This record gives sequence, C-alpha cells and structure tokens, in this order.
Amino acid sequence: MPSCAKSSVLACYPILSANVTLAATGEPLTQAYRIEKAGPIRVGIFGLVTTDAASYPAGREGIIISDEIETARKVIAVLWSKAD
Repeated sequence: MPSCAKSSVLACYPILSANVTLAATGEPLTQAYRIEKAGPIRVGIFGLVTTDAASYPAGREGIIISDEIETARKVIAVLWSKAD
C-alpha cells in the first residue's frame, strides 16, 4: 500500500482527492468529494492533487494522478445537482 494511502487512513479529518487512484486496482485513493451543510445550504467540497506531485517520491508509489482540470470539470458536473 502506498505511504500516502496509509497516511490518509490515519488522518483525523477527511482527506479528499478526486484525481488519485491506486495503480494496482484502479480504485480511488480517497473519497473524491463530500457534501456539507452550512446552515440550510448544501456545499460540495472536493479535493485534487496537482499532476506535479507525480514527481515526488510518494507520487511514484503505486498511484495514478489524473489531470486536475479535467477531473475538476467532471466532479463539478456531479456536484451541480447535489449541492446548492
């Protein structure tokens, strides 16, 4: 398991990353997004990792980082109907 996957499990807060998958399985490394309520409003929050991170040691440990702009467009399309 990549060290970044181990770290995300140990975090005391949600780690969001819509554009990182495990190379071995194609499964997402973390949750892509979440919906939080701010009073009566539903807010969509998502995380992205820059493709530059692929050059870091942790970025070479069995993960695939997809284009952040393309991924953001896809996630926003999903969140459009789920958030206010």
